[in-house]
Amino acid sequence: MPSVPILGIVRNAWRYDSWPIGGKVRYASAMSTLDDYTLFRFYYLGFDADYEYGFRNLHHAASHFDVAVDDLKRMLADWQLDAAVTKRVDYNLARAHSEAQVLSLEGASIQEREAFSQRAWQEFRQARAAGLSESIIDHLDVVSAFDLPGD
Repeated sequence: MPSVPILGIVRNAWRYDSWPIGGKVRYASAMSTLDDYTLFRFYYLGFDADYEYGFRNLHHAASHFDVAVDDLKRMLADWQLDAAVTKRVDYNLARAHSEAQVLSLEGASIQEREAFSQRAWQEFRQARAAGLSESIIDHLDVVSAFDLPGD
């Protein structure tokens, strides 16, 4: 698992209280960990730790994890989850996000949401490990997001 600089990355309102445990960043304010899977699940799929869906952008994620936006951007880059990588990986994040929304709207169980999140994470990691495209791969159009037949 990629490492994350600790000093100044994680903080709470009262004191700086972060420390590394098992390759993850642990912060006492929420007694939770932030790792690459957790960030992927929250930021790209929209699922929090309880697998409740919500719209998440960079500022939501920074606030949720109690980190500065610039620090979160660095974490995304360090973990190869930033746009420079995700737009060049042959994995359809728009479709995965849409599927997460549908699971939530249809009332899928927490176990189903968790299984989907873990499967999406593994598929993304496999696609990333297969290599990055020289050009940006456009998965944001409706045809590719939902596998609709093209013209």
